[in-house]
Amino acid sequence: HYPLRRQRQMCIRDSRDNTKLAISVMFCSSATGVLLPPYVVYKGANCYPSWTRYGPRDAVYSATPSGWFELFTFGDWFKLIFLPHVRRQPGKKVLVGDNLSSHLSVEVISLCAENNIEFVCLPPNATHLLQPLDVGLFAPMKRAWKAQLTAIQDQDPSAKVLDKTEFPRLLKNLV
Repeated sequence: HYPLRRQRQMCIRDSRDNTKLAISVMFCSSATGVLLPPYVVYKGANCYPSWTRYGPRDAVYSATPSGWFELFTFGDWFKLIFLPHVRRQPGKKVLVGDNLSSHLSVEVISLCAENNIEFVCLPPNATHLLQPLDVGLFAPMKRAWKAQLTAIQDQDPSAKVLDKTEFPRLLKNLV
């Protein structure tokens, strides 16, 4: 009976040439509009302190070789960001996610059972079922992100790559 939770992995793109930067961000929002702190995954062997400064409050930062969420990073997000929030909420909770195998570990499924959380995986090509969230929350966020990248390019037309040390500050402007 508690509001629906939705996790969303947003791959950050450079609006100038539409190439992917090696950064993924997990956002989670409740049906009541509570936005949990983001979880950031950089592409790299390590996550350096300079890549975490000036970002959103309580954000968590990590790194994977691909820059994508993997089994460990999803489990880390679940334990460090999602669980502390939902443990304070009464009753049954629902986490709606896509059907990525990196989200389905024995540990996460066990933690869901222990904490009265139903983990619902959408079938492939069904994210349109959550269209209001995509339109109401993520579309404005993506527009604001593109505006920030455009402003950087306007200031320095030769800028081709967003430095990872600048990313947390820009992310903070979104949330």
